[in-house]
Amino acid sequence: MRLFDVRTLCCSILVVTIWPLVGYADGPSYTIELAKAHSGFDGQTCWVQARAGAIPGGAEGNPSEDPLVILTTQKLLLTGSDVFYRLHQTRTVDGADTWSELEPIDSFTRETVGDANDPLPTGASIAPHLLKKGDETTVCDFQPKWHAASQRLLGIGQSVWYRDNRVMHVRPRGIAYAVYQPSRQDWSKWKTVELPSETRFQNAGSGSAQRVDLPGGDVLIPFYFKEPSSQTFSSAVCKCRFDGHTLHYIEHGNAVTVPTERGLYEPSLTRHCNRFYLTLRNDDRGYVSVSDDGLNFSQPKPWTFDDGKELGSYNTQQHWITHGDELFLVYTRRGANNDHVFRNRAPLFIAQIDVETLTVVRNTEQILVPERGARLGNFGIVDVSPDETWVTAAEWMQPLGVEKHGSDNSIFVAKLKWNRTNLASSMDSDATADSTRTKLSAYTQPPQAFRNNFGQYKSPLQFADGSIAKTPQDWQRRRAEILATWTDLLGQWPALITEPDVEQLSSQRRENFTQHQIRFQWTPNEKTTGYLLVPDGEGPHPAVVTVFYEPETAIGHGNPHRDFALQL
Repeated sequence: MRLFDVRTLCCSILVVTIWPLVGYADGPSYTIELAKAHSGFDGQTCWVQARAGAIPGGAEGNPSEDPLVILTTQKLLLTGSDVFYRLHQTRTVDGADTWSELEPIDSFTRETVGDANDPLPTGASIAPHLLKKGDETTVCDFQPKWHAASQRLLGIGQSVWYRDNRVMHVRPRGIAYAVYQPSRQDWSKWKTVELPSETRFQNAGSGSAQRVDLPGGDVLIPFYFKEPSSQTFSSAVCKCRFDGHTLHYIEHGNAVTVPTERGLYEPSLTRHCNRFYLTLRNDDRGYVSVSDDGLNFSQPKPWTFDDGKELGSYNTQQHWITHGDELFLVYTRRGANNDHVFRNRAPLFIAQIDVETLTVVRNTEQILVPERGARLGNFGIVDVSPDETWVTAAEWMQPLGVEKHGSDNSIFVAKLKWNRTNLASSMDSDATADSTRTKLSAYTQPPQAFRNNFGQYKSPLQFADGSIAKTPQDWQRRRAEILATWTDLLGQWPALITEPDVEQLSSQRRENFTQHQIRFQWTPNEKTTGYLLVPDGEGPHPAVVTVFYEPETAIGHGNPHRDFALQL
């Protein structure tokens, strides 16, 4: 292992070249560039939980060709334990060379339980019987990440409750989330995911977690939970559907834990080469588990080096970096001349994972962020581009006096610059080897809150006589009954117009296609006006008819994100 000491570093950027490593032929070659987003310590509070998300160039809210990176962090009261205040944010558009001033995000201001007739604060409905007047809540452990399917920056964390400005030991906890609003350069009001109404989910959060976004846009969220009065956490992954505003719970997988006081918590998830990996925090050691479907995980095993010795990471989180066919773990550990650091939570290491043995390859270990007395355990990962990944970490200035080792509450940005572009992304690789039908079946399932809830309507499987279709043959009879009902109400469907009379009204060139405004016969007695978009090049071309929304919106002249015809 090769260590470097930057305690006496006088400039804000350090570049280290990592060559292909002897003993691990497929090891990566990359450079680490260490920068700072902020520094300065007031002795009373400190910035913690520094994590970032990246909005791609050209997306809404980012007219630049380069990524817009938004980093969130929050103040911690040094005289308390996990006493957090509202989130703040800072931005960079030049690759972390410069950052905007940290500014408060008002939607994360603490909310307070009022009188009996007052509305409950966000997340209080999870377990209102545990709360009383004056209790306060906000969001902590927040991790932004770009959600490609909705073109939104979605941040997920967890709620925390205070009584007399101290964390309540028996309290509700929810999976909290908010959406970045580009037009206002701000965040939406935060919400909590509605999990099944079970006691064990009254204290359930997804703090400091890495999620996986599936190709269709569904979100796999690792979370941990327990009954409010219990001490032992279990961890699992829940699948949610995100519509750009709300996360709807669909299902969750099996729970994993170990028989120690606090069990397994603060899980982080990644997908690598069609397999899912979960790393979990435990008071004594870190654990790893694997899954083929992202929901059902193996019995966790302790993290070790490839020589069989324990990794030495304990009572703090670990996170993943996935780049192409390579998988890495970022972590802290014992045994690095760091016993003066709280729980040995600095320096911050990175090493490659042997996915066959689920071990950390010792001779690939490098330091990402240096140790300067303060802990670095609460950090985040963001893929800024296919060529660059950042690790963000704030120096947590507890216990008092850590600054004597050189720390000053800096927010570090360790930039991994890869020598190979990451061509494999979560949006273009298959999750499993299942058939297409199996893959698509997940997207026919409604969110849990609406499953088997038909409101004033009956199930489409129910016959007019009240019986239920239970077999494929029953369903064919039910389909015929539905068709007969519609025909009785609306009359016979007119014959298809196979050769409609089409009148061209106007034409214009746009981008790489020609737009024709046409009038054509769409019913036996009516004509309508629409648009025909013809791609450049020789045909034949595929034909697509869009029926939503109005024609101008469909071709990109109306509200954004609804130009279905143009996109098709």
